[in-house]
Amino acid sequence: MFENMTPENILARLLENAPTDVDKREGSIIFDALAPAAFELSQLYTAIDMFLTESNAATASRPYLILKGYERGIVPRAATYAIVKAVLLPHTLDLIGTRYLCDGLAYSVLSKNEDNSYMLSCETPGTEGNRYTGTLVPIEYVEGLTSAEITGLAIPGEDEEDTEVFRDRYFDTFTVDAFGGNKRDYIDKVESIDGVGACRVVPVWDGPGTVKVIITDGDMEPPSQDLIDNVQEIIDPDQEGNGTGWAPIGHVVTVAGAAELSVTVTGTFTFESGYTFSGTKSEMEAAVKVYLDELRQAWKTADTGLIVISKVVGALISVEGVSDVQSVKVNNSSSNLSYSGDLLPVLNEVVENE
Repeated sequence: MFENMTPENILARLLENAPTDVDKREGSIIFDALAPAAFELSQLYTAIDMFLTESNAATASRPYLILKGYERGIVPRAATYAIVKAVLLPHTLDLIGTRYLCDGLAYSVLSKNEDNSYMLSCETPGTEGNRYTGTLVPIEYVEGLTSAEITGLAIPGEDEEDTEVFRDRYFDTFTVDAFGGNKRDYIDKVESIDGVGACRVVPVWDGPGTVKVIITDGDMEPPSQDLIDNVQEIIDPDQEGNGTGWAPIGHVVTVAGAAELSVTVTGTFTFESGYTFSGTKSEMEAAVKVYLDELRQAWKTADTGLIVISKVVGALISVEGVSDVQSVKVNNSSSNLSYSGDLLPVLNEVVENE
């Protein structure tokens, strides 16, 4: 807004207002007197411009946006810790509280399950802890331990809320009131639970007073049963409408996971010299996953979804070493694939035509 308020422009305006019968050339008394003032005034305009930018939620940088969020009673969601399942043998040992290393990350044992497996929390917050396979090595000697192995991811860890996501949530507070068990209230509460990426709320789905909450994990993929059970325990553990969880009295809540649409991509590929399908398959699958990730972001609000063949082709041919892509099909269809918005498209694999 004040881009033109440079020291040079301000000094020129100051000199214009000086008497005409005095020497205004550089080095003159009045020039040397006004030049420092022009510089300081320019700095003041810069500060005013920054103030206007940082005081507006649409343009504020993260620290000042957080301050604006305080006015609406919201703060960025903090990074969470991944919870993994592991098998620690023998089952007769009491291993709660012991700590282990896997792939450079530390994990601590939280609890023991009925099937004798254990729940471990990654000590590093964020998505780093979602690398959920590998042998666990005790940090301190554990007498009698014969083996320790991570077998699965129970609740994914999430990174700190992105600035633009938080900005959108800030503006949502002006347009939608979360109150007393309405849809927005459910969405805000459920999405604040560790491991939940997004949720849909279906009211009166099985008669009066019933509410169905459908969730994804933090990667916008179908959640594990452990995450579903955890959300159910927090929202409505008894499912009797007696208000023992977050759900209001009279609401019987059922928590379910979003359904997966398995996606298999087939095609005929031509490669540059030195490249092969087996050598580039993982990169090709990663490129398609990026596209499917974008589609899953619309899961909360979209009634239908569409996998566009040309975009799949674009993702495949962007991979280094791939020179041509032909006869691409998605789930054996050469046309764009339409699917219900309730589904989450998840890549199964990329297959080369024989």
